[in-house]
Amino acid sequence: MGIQRILAIITFLGLTIGGAACSMCKITTDGHTYVGNNEDAWGTHSRIWFVPGEEKSYGAAYLEHGIGKSIQGGMNEAGLVFDVFTVQPIDSDSKRFFKDRPSTIMYIMEHCSNVHEVKAYLDLTDSRYSPIAMFWFIDAQGGSLIMEPDTLILGNEPYAALVNARPSSYPDYNQVPVARYHKAMDILNQGPQGGSEYCANIMESMSVCRGPLGEGTLYTTIYDLESKDIHVYFYHDFSTSVTFSLSDELKKGEHEISLPELFPENKEYMALLDYKTPFNSDFVRVGLIAILLIIILLSLILISISIFKHVKGTLHNAVSTYLTLVLIVSLNALASLHLVILLLREPVFYFGMSGQLANFPFTQVIYGPLIIGVGSMGLLSWWSFVGSRRQNPVKVELPFKLNIGILCVLSLLNMYWDLMIP
Repeated sequence: MGIQRILAIITFLGLTIGGAACSMCKITTDGHTYVGNNEDAWGTHSRIWFVPGEEKSYGAAYLEHGIGKSIQGGMNEAGLVFDVFTVQPIDSDSKRFFKDRPSTIMYIMEHCSNVHEVKAYLDLTDSRYSPIAMFWFIDAQGGSLIMEPDTLILGNEPYAALVNARPSSYPDYNQVPVARYHKAMDILNQGPQGGSEYCANIMESMSVCRGPLGEGTLYTTIYDLESKDIHVYFYHDFSTSVTFSLSDELKKGEHEISLPELFPENKEYMALLDYKTPFNSDFVRVGLIAILLIIILLSLILISISIFKHVKGTLHNAVSTYLTLVLIVSLNALASLHLVILLLREPVFYFGMSGQLANFPFTQVIYGPLIIGVGSMGLLSWWSFVGSRRQNPVKVELPFKLNIGILCVLSLLNMYWDLMIP
């Protein structure tokens, strides 16, 4: 396999759409605009961050759920709101995608008061964020700007909704293949109403709660673009909200507030915190990287030992030894690919292998955990059998024993993540 093919697969793993999603709506009635947003993610560091403006710039509030300044949405003093969505990747060799999203978004929020100014800036710089990202900007006058990876869509509808689907791909909204989008539109089409509570009801209809962990919508924000108030709900619980006055918070200077600390303890959120993956645990991430490096090293060691013994003429039971070597190296290769998937594809831990890798170049990889588990247990049984027979001429080497142990550890982790059965 060529290096370009390998890089293409890694890019596919890292960029394709997963189960995490977002939803958003805007409502303009009697000149008053409200915006609602659901952030559907598995972040465990959700917070709101207030950054005052300087002499000729606007102050703004930003929301994020990852480590570092991974800005997902926000509102500035002029009433300009934005949020970012993951969308299906586009094929593009364009060099106009800007790399530093936080600084670029912050510049827009500091210097633009409406969607026309945002469009003028984007036209001037001729840049977009990413081939898999879509932004929705909404201003206090009800103006709308959807920034797809390769398309800008201006609008001024009295109401609209958006999910992780590019509008330019679905000119007929009835064709949008996302159920929560139609839930919102069915309500809005009955006649939109004003008020933050009505907007929150729309977002509740689009919220997500799924699986044994009860994960889904991490937080919901309702923006009042006239009063500049931000109403926040946490972890798809719409019985409790916290309201921030943007102007009051900006007077306090730059500061950030952890969202989980503002709300009553949520059992489903606590379950999310207890569920460890390489995306929320440094220990697990480093451990998986260590396992990957160890099995690669062990494969090289086992191959080298076998070749050395063959050359020296000290290799006993050559056929059996080589068959065992082929089996364990093949399992190591499969385990290496599986580990790369685990390190790059967060949705796998919540939706399983089959749903997240349906378009993978080698769809059989979804059976990887099962094959690794069965193979490692088979090798473990074989090791126990020959180890109990002293007269057996086959010598079980230390690297071989260690390799079996590593594969068994990986199988136990796959059982913990419920990945054994596709």
